[in-house]
Amino acid sequence: DAVVILGDRYEALAFAICAKFLDCKIIHLHGGENTKGSLDDIWRDMITKVSDYHFTSLNKYKKKVIKICGKPSTVFNFGSIGAYNIRCLKKIKIFKKEKFQKKILVSYHSSTMSITQSRKDFLELLKALSKFKQHLILFTYPGHDLDSDFIISKMKRFKRLNTNSILIKKPKEFNYGQLLHNFDILVGNSSSGIIEAPSANIATINIGNRQKGRIFGPSVHNVKGNNKDIYRMINKVLNKKKIDFKNPYYKKNILNKMYDKISDICELNF
Repeated sequence: DAVVILGDRYEALAFAICAKFLDCKIIHLHGGENTKGSLDDIWRDMITKVSDYHFTSLNKYKKKVIKICGKPSTVFNFGSIGAYNIRCLKKIKIFKKEKFQKKILVSYHSSTMSITQSRKDFLELLKALSKFKQHLILFTYPGHDLDSDFIISKMKRFKRLNTNSILIKKPKEFNYGQLLHNFDILVGNSSSGIIEAPSANIATINIGNRQKGRIFGPSVHNVKGNNKDIYRMINKVLNKKKIDFKNPYYKKNILNKMYDKISDICELNF
């Protein structure tokens, strides 16, 4: 009756194009956002253009979507389903046997608008992380973006040289949400550090320009791709006694609101 498409990936754009050809009603989540350092910025607006209904995460993004689609009655600001689900996730303890002072989660993706700068930023990040010998460092795999092979190869090399590091491609015993709930800090340039991480009460060090343009909560700390600055910022945040985890993307009752609106949309089209 309808298809729901989340986010800004080129894979999602391919699905949106197919749905449009088949005359499906398309409901798009997380439109109107900005990530100036990534090509996802382009794909997101293209998905918005072909979609029929829009569930945005913030009022600012709602206004942008209305400008793109020109139909205010089809745009609804419900908040982020990811931010809601992470807060409601049943927590389980993982890495209990690992004896480290702190646990650092790393999620880094290629900044596809500037591959050269993206590589420099990542190498600077690795240089900073190499100084944290007493902490557990866990890398997640990057997405299927241009130059992700470079990132993976450098992660593998770092793992060989640093026995306190782990690289996970596809976890089986836990999900990404459980990682957020079990680690002390998230470092990298993933949107999850901005949208989901605050709901798990984990601070974020956001590196470089990939997420430039997004709205950040107070637990997100931006830093340029310089190893000394990254090292200082990680230390500073890990030693903070109090962090404000207010999440601008979290809203109550999002599931019920989405359910009701999707039900209305399906009824309207029959």
